[in-house]
This record gives sequence, C-alpha cells and structure tokens, in this order.
Amino acid sequence: MTGVEYNTQEPMLPFEARYHLRWRADDLFGGALEWGGMQWDPAPFGLVAGDVAWSGSFLELRVARADIGMPTDLELHMSMLRETMLDEASWAAVPSTSFVDGYDPDYAQFFAFDLEASTTPASTAPM
Repeated sequence: MTGVEYNTQEPMLPFEARYHLRWRADDLFGGALEWGGMQWDPAPFGLVAGDVAWSGSFLELRVARADIGMPTDLELHMSMLRETMLDEASWAAVPSTSFVDGYDPDYAQFFAFDLEASTTPASTAPM
C-alpha cells in the first residue's frame, strides 16, 4: 500500500497495488513497475510505441490485459506529479476527490472496475 517514491514524494495507497504505470508528459519516458513484495521492480511489460496517446487534456495508456495476468477486476488511481527539487507537487487525481493538490498527498480513493460486468466505467463511483 506504499506508492512509488519520486524524489521526496511517496504516497500511501488506499488499496494494494501490483503495478505502477508511468509516463512523462514530454513523451521522453514511459514504463511500468511491479510490486515484488518488498520493493517496486521493473514489470515484465512496458509502454511501447503506440501504447500512449494524448490530445489536449486527454491521455490514454494502453496495457494488454494478458500482461497484467487477466484480472477480473481492476483497482485504479491516476495523478500527475512534478518532481522538481524544491517545487514538488501532485495534482489532477482520478478520482478527483482522492486528495487535495499539493506536496506528497496520500491517496484516499480509487476506482474499482469489474472487467467482466456490464457496468460502464461512467457509472462506477469512487471507493
């Protein structure tokens, strides 16, 4: 339930994450980490050309379900962060009520999706 450390920010998570996807907004870096039980290690998959698309304020990251073990449910939290020394911050939480923008917030909410249900993501409330 401990997130990935970026510079001096390391959020606590409201669920037990297995994977951490990361993409830099200038598109010069992307990747994935997997929780190994004691630390975050490189995941057996990554973000490759075509896995990231963005336009304006919209961003899509594509990950093959088979790459993450064919789960039947998915718990998800997203945010942006700045790791500039003496000017660090996190913002743009999804769900938006998860934290107040600022330095090193802990995440309070997440989305849980049943990947085999007929419920649409738009009808899913934060947990």
